[in-house]
Amino acid sequence: MRITLGNKLFLAPIDKPKRILDIGTGTGIWAIEMGDEYPDAQIIGTDLAPTQPTWVPANVKFEIDDAEEPWTFQHKFDYVHVRYLTAAIVDWPKLVRQAYDATEPGGWAEFADFNLKFYSEDGSLKEEQHLQKWITYFLNAAEDFGRDPSPGSKLEGYMKEAGFEDVQHEKYRMPIGPWPKDKHLVRYIPINQAVSFE
Repeated sequence: MRITLGNKLFLAPIDKPKRILDIGTGTGIWAIEMGDEYPDAQIIGTDLAPTQPTWVPANVKFEIDDAEEPWTFQHKFDYVHVRYLTAAIVDWPKLVRQAYDATEPGGWAEFADFNLKFYSEDGSLKEEQHLQKWITYFLNAAEDFGRDPSPGSKLEGYMKEAGFEDVQHEKYRMPIGPWPKDKHLVRYIPINQAVSFE
């Protein structure tokens, strides 16, 4: 993702944030890098699974939390970051509303997620091919389980509905496999990024 964004950790025009929230932090790598980048900010990373390291910058802490439950943070945040929760969230509009409520006036929220429906721009990926069948089974299974496997293109709308202002939506091509002619695109799959001012 950092390579896709031109070696950036994020797109929001934050300057000197005091408090940063990383929802669905996973291994915590993004929160740790933000802690190094912004040593004066307090960064909280939350996730259902305790897979984060214990050796982290002093300004970073991790909490076990379910992002779909009511958020109970003591303070609002200058920047809320939500990335890669495809097929993990039941109610995306609720999640975005909670991010809105947790963002300081004048703060920013940034969501980035996938559209997992594979396609080929030249028509070479056919419905009968095993890769296409596999992703179709995955998409159907996620939907049957009540999870959206392709929230990326909906993020802009969810953010506007929640009340965010100055919403900007970017779409990045992230091909899979080694065949793209553009070397920058060799390792990726499609995601959508929505950044918004509260």
